[in-house]
Amino acid sequence: MIIALRPALHGALLEAVGVDTIALENDVTGFVSTGTRVTLQTAGGGVAEGDVLIGADGVGSIVRRAMHPDEAPPRSSGIVAVRGAVHGARRHLGDLHAVYYLGRGVESMFVRASDTGIYWFLSMARALVPAGMQDPRAILTLMSPRFDSTFRAVTSATDDLRFDELVDRDPIPFWGKDAVTLLGDAAHPLLPHTGQGAAQAIVDAVTVGEALTGDVDVSRALRAYERERLSKTATLLQQGRRTARIMGTMNPLACDVREAVVRMIPVKPFAKFYVRINRRAGTDVNR
Repeated sequence: MIIALRPALHGALLEAVGVDTIALENDVTGFVSTGTRVTLQTAGGGVAEGDVLIGADGVGSIVRRAMHPDEAPPRSSGIVAVRGAVHGARRHLGDLHAVYYLGRGVESMFVRASDTGIYWFLSMARALVPAGMQDPRAILTLMSPRFDSTFRAVTSATDDLRFDELVDRDPIPFWGKDAVTLLGDAAHPLLPHTGQGAAQAIVDAVTVGEALTGDVDVSRALRAYERERLSKTATLLQQGRRTARIMGTMNPLACDVREAVVRMIPVKPFAKFYVRINRRAGTDVNR
C-alpha cells in the first residue's frame, strides 16, 4: 500500500502535464454535445470545445447533473469528518506506521504519509457534534478528551485541517453518452471508509486513458471504459456503506462485537501497518 499526501500527488501530476494545460477559475454551468464534439459552457459566458468531456468534478458534479437532471441530490450519510495533514510530528507515532482508534460512533486513524508527514482522519456520527458546528478546531476541542496523548499531540500540531459532512449517492445506470463520461467522485462517490476514493479515481483515469489510446471511436471507447468500471465501483460503494454503518455505530453491543472482530484480524494483511487496540483508563476510545 502506498500513502501519499494530496499536495505531493497533485504536484507530480502538474509537473507531468505542465502548468499551461490547466485553466482555473472557470466554473462550468453545462455542456452541449453534438455526438462527436463537445462544447463546455462556463459561468462567465465562455466556451471550450473538444473531442472528449470527462466530468471529474466531484460529488456535486455539474456534468452528472446535466445527464441525470431528475436524480436526487447527495444525501447525508449521518457521518461527519475532520481530516488533517501535518509535518514534523512523526515522533509522536514512535516506531508505528499507523495508529487506529475505535469508539462509540467514532473512528480515527493516523498514518505515515511521507518521510516527515502524517495524514489523519477523525470520523464521527453526526449526533456527536452539535448542530451547526463545522469548525474543525472546535470539533477537535470537543472530541479530544475521548482520546489519548498521541491523538492530542498530533492533532494539536496540525494547521492543515478540513471539515466535511460526508454524503452518499446511489449508483446511476450510465455515466455518459456520445463523447461525454464521468470519472471519480462524479461517477461513484465512495465513502472514505472504503479507503478507495482517490485510488479508484486513479484507476478510472488509467482505464479511460487506455481506452482512448490510438485511433479509436471515442464514443465506443468511453462506453467500454464505463462497462469496465461501473459494476466494480458500484460494489465498492455498497461496501463503503456497510463499513460506515459498522464503524460509525453507537450501539454498545455492536461496538463490543466490532472490536472483538478487529482484535482477531491478523497483522500481516495490514502490511507495514500495525494496529493496536488497547483500552485506556479515563478514555472511551480504543487504540
